Amino acid sequence: ASAVAPTVSGHLSIFLEPGAVIRGSSTINNRLWFLSDTSYTYNLSITGSGTFDGSLMPNSTPGNAWDILYTGGWKSIKIDGQTFYQGADYRTAGSDSSIFITNENSVISNNTFIGAWDLAIYLSGDASSANGYDCRILGNKFYGCQGGVGAKREFRKFVVSGNSFERCIIVTGK
Repeated sequence: ASAVAPTVSGHLSIFLEPGAVIRGSSTINNRLWFLSDTSYTYNLSITGSGTFDGSLMPNSTPGNAWDILYTGGWKSIKIDGQTFYQGADYRTAGSDSSIFITNENSVISNNTFIGAWDLAIYLSGDASSANGYDCRILGNKFYGCQGGVGAKREFRKFVVSGNSFERCIIVTGK
């Protein structure tokens, strides 16, 4: 099985009702959701109160990252009110990062991250280092994650504020 990788043209708004679950399987061979615009023109919004469950997904291997949600190429992103579940804690987790972001103007707020095997929120500049900046990570809760938030590959200008971290090994900012 492969990831949900729709071709998107235009603004995309996804509202998950309470109790809605998007679940990856043990046979998935990529990211659970790969939402990419590539034009840096449109906005992505994921709101409501659903669950992204990556607990059955395989752990990453060298050269392969099995993230729950990959977003790239959007003008702006808002992810609010979701639960990202990978296992009771990082030692029993499936997949890799909960959210992998390589775009501009992101707000990740009021989410719950449970048991991320790598970083719950992984911020990355792209290959040109021209994109990947201005992310606000606000009011999230992290439980049993190996890493809370991290930025690599010249991701620029991010704020981590008002978050709580419990039983996490690596924490970037509060």
